[in-house]
Amino acid sequence: MKKYPTSNSAGSDSAAPLDALASGTAVDPIVDVLLGVFERRCETDTIDGLLYSLDRLRQSSQAPSTDISNIAFGIDTNVLIKIAKDDTISELMTSYFGNKHTIPVVIPGQTVQEFWNNMASFMETASGKLARAFDQFKAVVGETKVDFKNHIEDIEQSLRKFENEYKGIYGESVLDNVRKILTELKDCAVVSYCPRDVFYNISVHRKNTKTPPGFKDHYKNDGDFFVWVDFLYGLRKLQDSECSFEKVVFVTDDSKIDWVFGNAEHPILVLEVCSILGASFEIWKSSKFMERIKAQISVKPTSDA
Repeated sequence: MKKYPTSNSAGSDSAAPLDALASGTAVDPIVDVLLGVFERRCETDTIDGLLYSLDRLRQSSQAPSTDISNIAFGIDTNVLIKIAKDDTISELMTSYFGNKHTIPVVIPGQTVQEFWNNMASFMETASGKLARAFDQFKAVVGETKVDFKNHIEDIEQSLRKFENEYKGIYGESVLDNVRKILTELKDCAVVSYCPRDVFYNISVHRKNTKTPPGFKDHYKNDGDFFVWVDFLYGLRKLQDSECSFEKVVFVTDDSKIDWVFGNAEHPILVLEVCSILGASFEIWKSSKFMERIKAQISVKPTSDA
């Protein structure tokens, strides 16, 4: 399995340190490019972005091309969690990107943080879920006038037996599996962080003006914006390291209109990708992402003869 150079991650020699950026003693050229687009200091054709998104609304029935070899992919938090939870998905993805796809997957640094913050939602043991449900059951039984004591004791004994026999089914075994998947994913992906303080004020303005992504989230939650900036930052770093691609795809199961409407990406997101990277942009759900990987794997190489 190929290993991508760590210099593609934020914090390498090609990126200025965060404290240097804050003090004004150094300038990260990628940050300057992003700021120019986010602050609308450079000339952009917003109508083209709008027309592109309008056309995308009518493309859902068209048969997609199987070739995804020249696409730069990014992964949202909800998809990273799905990959970690599902052996079939994780094996398919790491097999394809580890051996056949020449462009590394970009995982926004914000996504990694959110992944950890959501660990409890899929790392809880089965016995823990049953114990909590049983406590609720006992509370309901306690409100009745019927004595179910003998039945309660029988259920408690069965639960203890279940826990002893299957206590690892969602416990340490899942933890080991997630660690294995993340270790394999590390070999075919890069994690990118943009400097936080440089973009904080922009995140506030974008929220107030309903600029995507993230304006449908809680007013104090700027997570989606920093997922987006981390993603663009990582992609531009790949380009600067002579990694080329024609299309950018962000994989997310978030269907709110601050990302996508029907089959159409928000035109402002399309505009920003085009302005910063010179590439077209699409948003795919995880199901489409996996379908396209399967289709690509099933394509047999053509003979030179």
